[in-house]
Amino acid sequence: MKTKKLSFAVIAMAIVVIAVTVVSCKKDNENAMNNKTESARTFDPRQIEDMNAYLQGFKLKMQTAAKADEALTLEEAAWHLASLANYDFVKASENYNNLRF
Repeated sequence: MKTKKLSFAVIAMAIVVIAVTVVSCKKDNENAMNNKTESARTFDPRQIEDMNAYLQGFKLKMQTAAKADEALTLEEAAWHLASLANYDFVKASENYNNLRF
């Protein structure tokens, strides 16, 4: 009697493990497919004609947006924030011997 219960429990656990594995693999495949479609739309700063106006607009959008409706990749966000910091704080007419980051 105990061996039947034990074998039933082992079979039930094996079925649960297989089901969880199949479900998690499907999620990985769906995430991979979503990432491929998002990577098709990439940001290219060379396409911007007026960089000053673009950065001013980005700063305004960042300050006034209550809820973000646009997502940026990590590289795009880093580029935008670095460019905005350069635009706001750089004084091109001064000579610098040391650079601060």
